[in-house]
Amino acid sequence: MIILECQYCGTEFTAERISAKYCSDSCKTKANTQRRENELIQRKNEARQAEIEREAELKRESDEYFAAEKAENERIIAEQRKQSEEKRRLRERERHEKDREKKINEAEQKFKLTALGIVAALGIGYKIIQAITKPVTPTAKAPHMPNNQTDEISSPNPNHEPIANHSKQKKEPTKNK
Repeated sequence: MIILECQYCGTEFTAERISAKYCSDSCKTKANTQRRENELIQRKNEARQAEIEREAELKRESDEYFAAEKAENERIIAEQRKQSEEKRRLRERERHEKDREKKINEAEQKFKLTALGIVAALGIGYKIIQAITKPVTPTAKAPHMPNNQTDEISSPNPNHEPIANHSKQKKEPTKNK
């Protein structure tokens, strides 16, 4: 007989075989139960650790995905802001161009009104301007007129008398009687 120490409770016992580990069947059952519980706890801990690692990996992937998605969203937002700014600048340029055209039109209208006012104030009409700018032609009889009548359109003198050129004519002395 051999004296051994029980692996479950730690008491010394007399064993018939050298491979005996427990002092009684009760310690053997309790040890097996505890071993199975420890294995179960270890499997649960390993499963939990694996789950934690999977969650961490998913979180990293998610963070990477969301970081990429966030970067893409920020790029899209920046592009939209840029387009919006370009549209605003274009509208502003168009507004300035319209204002400029409006001012030019107003200035042209003022000029026209001023010119018309000057013409009206001086009493100068379109026909008078034409008559002034029309070249003077010698008096001639129109073919459709009687002998003594001349064409009034071509004659600048309403009395139908020829215009005397006083600067070139020599005066003859008059005889006294």
